[in-house]
Amino acid sequence: MQDRLTRFVDYVCLVYHEARNVRHLVRGGFVQSGRYVGLTSLPVNREKAWLSMEETRLKASSTGEAGAAAHVFAARFGLALEDLVDLYENEHWRSSAYGGNPWADITRSVIKLRDALKEKEVNLADELADSIRSMRHNTGLVGDKLSTLKREGRAE
Repeated sequence: MQDRLTRFVDYVCLVYHEARNVRHLVRGGFVQSGRYVGLTSLPVNREKAWLSMEETRLKASSTGEAGAAAHVFAARFGLALEDLVDLYENEHWRSSAYGGNPWADITRSVIKLRDALKEKEVNLADELADSIRSMRHNTGLVGDKLSTLKREGRAE
């Protein structure tokens, strides 16, 4: 079984990776760009964006603790996981092919996973990690998207 912290870091990376699509809300004038500059600086191409986050994933994984790992991403992007929930709840994501409201629930589950890991509630953490993998986003399942990104990320 994959290490719990590694699974958590993969999910955290995925919700930040998906949040790069805030560029569509910025272009539409629905949010101010300044707050999201860390996200909009990621490449538009999904594979290149995923690869550009490799150093952050490695640094987060090396912390040895879920709270510290989440902080690595928050420091890089200037936004905590809770800020991403607010972003994903923005009404202008509705019916969007990019990002979107389903990611708010996914991010909430990632926060619950962080908290379970911090509290050493391993059974709950394992249940949450499995359930996140099966959650639906705007075009499919979280686990499928993550597997594709990881596979394509190795190919380059």
